[in-house]
Amino acid sequence: MSKLKLNIVFVITLLLIGFIFPTNTLGATTYYGVSIAEQTIVYANTSSSSEKLKSYDKGSILKYQSYSDDWYKATVYINGKPHTGYIQKKDVENGDVNPSTLHGVTTEAPTTVYSKGSTDSNKLKSYDKGSILKYESFTSEWYKASVYINGSLKDGYIQKKDVETGDVNPSTLYGVATEAPTTVYSKGSTYTNKLKSYDKGSILKYESFTSELYKASVYINGSLKDGYIQKKDVETGDTNPSTLYGVATEAPTTVYSKGSTYSSKLKSYDKGSILKYESFTSELYKASVYINGSLKDGYIQKKDVETGDTNPSTLYGVATEAPTTVYSKGSTYSSKLKSYDKGSILKYESFTSELYKASVYINGSLKDGYIQKRDVETGDTNPDTLYGYAKPTTIYSKASTYSNKLKSYSRGEKLKYQSFTSEWYKATVYINGKTHTGYITKSDVSQEKETSTTTTYNHTLDEFVTAQLNKGGPQTDKYRNNPAYVHSSLVNIETSDAISGDGVRLRTEPNTSGGDATVEYKVNTGTAIEVVKEVEGESIGGDTKWYEIKYKDATLYVHSSLVVKETKAAKLTTTSNIREEANTSSHIYAKLSSGTEVGILSEVTGSAVSGDTKWYKIGIGPWRNAKRNDVKYYANPSNQDEFQFLVLSGSAGLSANDLKPVLANKGILDGTAETFISASNNSNVNEVYLVAHAFLETGNGGSTLANGIYVDQNGNVLRDSNGNLITKSSSAPSGSTKVYNMFGIAAYDSNPINGATKKAFQEGWTTKEKAIIGGAKWISNKYMDNKYNQNTLYKMKWNPISPGTHQYATDIGWPSKQVARIKSLYDMLPNATLNFDIPKFK
Repeated sequence: MSKLKLNIVFVITLLLIGFIFPTNTLGATTYYGVSIAEQTIVYANTSSSSEKLKSYDKGSILKYQSYSDDWYKATVYINGKPHTGYIQKKDVENGDVNPSTLHGVTTEAPTTVYSKGSTDSNKLKSYDKGSILKYESFTSEWYKASVYINGSLKDGYIQKKDVETGDVNPSTLYGVATEAPTTVYSKGSTYTNKLKSYDKGSILKYESFTSELYKASVYINGSLKDGYIQKKDVETGDTNPSTLYGVATEAPTTVYSKGSTYSSKLKSYDKGSILKYESFTSELYKASVYINGSLKDGYIQKKDVETGDTNPSTLYGVATEAPTTVYSKGSTYSSKLKSYDKGSILKYESFTSELYKASVYINGSLKDGYIQKRDVETGDTNPDTLYGYAKPTTIYSKASTYSNKLKSYSRGEKLKYQSFTSEWYKATVYINGKTHTGYITKSDVSQEKETSTTTTYNHTLDEFVTAQLNKGGPQTDKYRNNPAYVHSSLVNIETSDAISGDGVRLRTEPNTSGGDATVEYKVNTGTAIEVVKEVEGESIGGDTKWYEIKYKDATLYVHSSLVVKETKAAKLTTTSNIREEANTSSHIYAKLSSGTEVGILSEVTGSAVSGDTKWYKIGIGPWRNAKRNDVKYYANPSNQDEFQFLVLSGSAGLSANDLKPVLANKGILDGTAETFISASNNSNVNEVYLVAHAFLETGNGGSTLANGIYVDQNGNVLRDSNGNLITKSSSAPSGSTKVYNMFGIAAYDSNPINGATKKAFQEGWTTKEKAIIGGAKWISNKYMDNKYNQNTLYKMKWNPISPGTHQYATDIGWPSKQVARIKSLYDMLPNATLNFDIPKFK
C-alpha cells in the first residue's frame, strides 16, 4: 500500500473514534490551582450561559490546562465518563508551575495542614506553634505540603499566614550569647526540647532564618543536628566589620576568649597600649592575638578602649609644655620617642579624645607616636586672614618669644596675618627673597582705629578689693557644684517637697512652648514647694508627668524630673551663716534668714558648736559669696580682656548700612539699623554695645518681651483664659496697651515678665522703636551719664570711683561673660572704632 493511502486511512480512523486535536490545545500548559469563587463551575462551553457540568467548593484543588485569555480547559467525570469543560480564569488561582521548596516555622497554635485550600476542608494534620515545616510555594495564600496519613504520603495545604518562611538564601553569621544560658532548641519555640545551652558571652555561629529565629547546627552524641536560637538571645556581630585602631583605657585591658569578662583571658595590655581590632557588637570588639605562636580570635569590651578617628584630620599646632613629648603609646608612662621645646610647631593627626597621633623619625625610620592633647594647642583648620597694626611687633620662628626672631616691625606698620591659636597669629614673611612662616604673639598687634587711655584711681588694688567686700556683697558661681554646710543647732528638720536643680523655671502652664512668657519664678536646688497633684503636660525626656504646685500662694507647674518629694529639709531657726566646710572658721558662702528651707544632702561631722559636732551638708544654689582671692583676680585689670575696658559712651562711628547685615534675620530687630543709630546719637551710647545688649536680652530678636505683650491700665500683664500671655491684638481687651522691652530692663530673675512689662509701661515703650531709643536712654542715665561715669563693662561692675556701690551686677565674672558677644560683633564690623579706658591703681 502506498504511503498516501496509509495516511488517508489513519485520518479516517481518527475521525471514526471521535478524537481531533483542537488548534488551541497544541502546546497547552497543565496547571494545578485552587478554586477562589464560592462555587467554581465547569461549563460545557466557554460561556457562563452554557450547561454547568460540575461545581467545586471554594478551596478545592483543581487540575486544568491553558486554553484562552479568559478560560481554562478541564476534564471532569460525569457518571464515570470523562467530559471536557471550561473554567473561568477569575474563579481559580494557579499554583506555582515551578514551585520552590521552603522551610519555615509555624506561628499559630496549632498550625493545620488542610486537605484543600480552605479552612473548611478536612484537617489532615496539626503542628505545635514553633514546629519547623517543609513545604512548597503554591498560591498567594497557600503553601503545599506533603504529610503522612496512615503511612501514606498525601498532599495538603497550609495557610501562608500560619507560617513564617525562613531565608531561602541564608547568611552565615557570628554573634554573642546575651542570655545566661543561651539555648539552642529543637524547634522554633522555647517550649521544645533543648538541644544545647551556652554561657552568656559565648561566640556562636548560625544562619539567618526568620524574623525571630536563627538556625544553628549543633553536635548531639557526635551527630550534627539542626536547632534554632531565639534572636533576642544573641547579638549578631558586624557582617562587614571595620578595622579599627584605638587605645587601651583600663589597667589592664584584657582580650577574652569569649564575649564575657568571666571567660578565660587570652592576653592583657597596659593602659595606653595601641590596639588593632574589628567592629563586632554593641559592647564588643573582635581582636586577633598570638597564643603560643598561633593566631586566635578574642574579644575586647568596648568600654575598655577608645577608638581612634577612622578618617583622621591632619592638624598643625603649637607645643604648650616644656618639653612636649611624643610617646610610643597612649600613656605618659610609655617610652618617649621624641621631645620638643615649648612653642614648637607640630604636625599630627586627630586620634582620640585625649590623644593625637604623630609620626617621628627614629634612627632614620618613621615611627608612629602619640601626643597628649593637653600638651598642644591646635591651630585653626580654616584660618581667617586678618589685618592689624604693629605695636611694635616681632615675628618669631616658633610660637615662643624665646625662638629666633625672623623679622620686626615698627609701631603703626600695617600687618597681614592669619588666625592660628588663642595666643598666636601665623604670618608669612620674606627674608632674602624667600618666604618663611612665622608667628606673632597676639598681644603685639592692634586692630585698626584703636585708641587707648589710662585712668588712675586713688586706691591700691587691695584697698579696692576690701571696699568691694565690705560694701558690694560680691557673688560668684565658681563654687556652684560644691556643697555647703550648716550646723545642726541652727535648724529644725522637716519633710518637704523640694526643687532639684538650679535655675528651675516655675511656669503658669505644664509646657515650655510659651518660652519665658510662661515663667513666673526661677528657683534653685532645695527651694521648698507644695505638690498639689500630678498633671499631664509636655513630654520632657520621654516623660509627660508634671506637678501642679503651690509656691508663694500661686498655682504653678514644674516637670516631675525637677522635684524631689517628701525629702528631708532643714528650716533655719535664726539668721545663719552657711559655710564652705563643716567648721565655723571656713568661708561663709551665704547668710540665710530665719525660716528659710534648704535641702539636706547628708549629715556630717564637723567642728563642735556648744559641744555638738553634727553638721548638715546642704544645697543652696549656684550663687555664693566670693572669696577675697576671687574678687582680687576679677578686679585686677591685668587679668582681664581689654574689651572689658571698651568705652561704651559715644558712637563707634558706624552707619545704618554697617548695622543692617548684622541685624538681618534677627527677628523683630531686623530692619532697626536706623533706630539703633538714632538711639546711639540721642543717648551717647556705643551702638555696637546696644546691639550686643539687645541680642543677649531678646534671644536675637525672638523673645516674647521683644515682640510685645499686652498690659492693663496699671501695667500688669494680661493673660487669656488658659493662662497664656496676650500678644495679639485680636485677643487684647479694650483699653489694653502693647509694650516692648528690648534690653531686658527690670526683667528680674524672680519674675522677669511682670517686672520688664511694668517698666516698659511706665516708660511708655509702646513700639519697638520707642523701646530701643528709650532703653538706650535709660542705660545712659543709669550708668554712662552719671556722677560715676560707668562707661565700660569694668566700671559698670566695679565702679572704681566709689567701690562696692552702684553696681550693675553682683557677679564678679559679669564683665568677662559679656565680652565674647561684643567682640564677635566688632569682628563683623571692620569700620567700628575702638576706644579703651584702662584702669590703674596706686
